[in-house]
Amino acid sequence: MPNSIVADQELHSSLFDWQTISNAFAFLASILNNQPDQEMIKRLRTVFNEEESPFQRQGGSYQLIAGYLNDSDQKSIAELVQELSVEWTRLFRGISPVYCPQPPYAGVYNSVDGVGVDAIMAITQLYSSHGLGIRQDNHNRMDYLGTLLDFISILAKRAAQETELGNFTVEEAIKTDILDFLQKYILPWVDKFIDNAQEYAQTDLFRGYLILLSESLKELKILIED
Repeated sequence: MPNSIVADQELHSSLFDWQTISNAFAFLASILNNQPDQEMIKRLRTVFNEEESPFQRQGGSYQLIAGYLNDSDQKSIAELVQELSVEWTRLFRGISPVYCPQPPYAGVYNSVDGVGVDAIMAITQLYSSHGLGIRQDNHNRMDYLGTLLDFISILAKRAAQETELGNFTVEEAIKTDILDFLQKYILPWVDKFIDNAQEYAQTDLFRGYLILLSESLKELKILIED
């Protein structure tokens, strides 16, 4: 008789994985999407000290970020905000090719013209097909890496919801959508951006973040393909 019933342990494991993925990628997206402020620093200190962090505590990326936050205890919040804001702008906003990497847009890295209008349109249409739009207060391009990571987080959350409801066919379809999205719009270019950004990173927090981003994307691909 075909095994058409998923054991409770398998269900709980799958649900936990999707929830963890959603939380992790929402966090990764939030760093790219928001200039550092007091609330972000407080959140970082919480995420990288709590027992149930969505990231591996023993990893090198975790240690770099946690070490930076620990070593900066003597600095005022205002000093940290200033230091990290300058670094964030240099790494992620593409202010000048002289002292920063090209900004993390899929169209910049993954198109012939270096702009990627076709990619932007295709990604926008994909968001729309999933019933998603961009908030009016969002000033990022549709192909900005932070927006792409947000999309993965949303799909993973939906997969968790479908798993909880027992809709495993829908969950499998979402898994396929995430893998296709990764392979088409993120993985072909993100390593180049991360390598370039590492050359300009000056704080262990962002050095660690870039490593964490790379590790998380690779682990997600492996997990989905498994």
